[in-house]
Amino acid sequence: MITAPHIFYLTKKTKGKIIVIDSLYTETARNADIYIQPKFGSDIFLALGIANYLIQNELCDKEFIEKHIFGFEEFKRRISKFTVDYVSELTGIPPEQIKDFAEIYAYEKPSIIFIGYGLQRRFGGGETVRAISLLPALIGLHRGFYYSNTDSLNINFDYIMGGFLGKPSRIIP
Repeated sequence: MITAPHIFYLTKKTKGKIIVIDSLYTETARNADIYIQPKFGSDIFLALGIANYLIQNELCDKEFIEKHIFGFEEFKRRISKFTVDYVSELTGIPPEQIKDFAEIYAYEKPSIIFIGYGLQRRFGGGETVRAISLLPALIGLHRGFYYSNTDSLNINFDYIMGGFLGKPSRIIP
């Protein structure tokens, strides 16, 4: 099963690149244009390394950062140790593949990052999601990060939208 098929097929139809980053080789990874396989649990290091690479190589949107990002200099200082070589050691991803991804992400627009529900379901997952969600801002993409979890939860959308209103109910005294 392909994750987010609506986005996947629309991207294919418009000749966009689909890059899948996943520790597991899935059907989505098999159908991607580029597949990057980090060691399990190392996604946060990859995100911070990509952020550092974008900053160090001046691939960021400086105007967007100045206008919309608070604490950029502190962030830049804190992630400076996440060099491509260090991130390669932590993730098992070759340095050239990290650089190539960062450059594709910086130059080929429009682009989005779309993550599913599973990423944040492990220890440190919330921090990983936060690190990944910072990347679009660095390259000036407003709304460039999407987080889908509706398929993973048993959400009663009819109820949320008021579908229960006006239906008979039994009141227990």
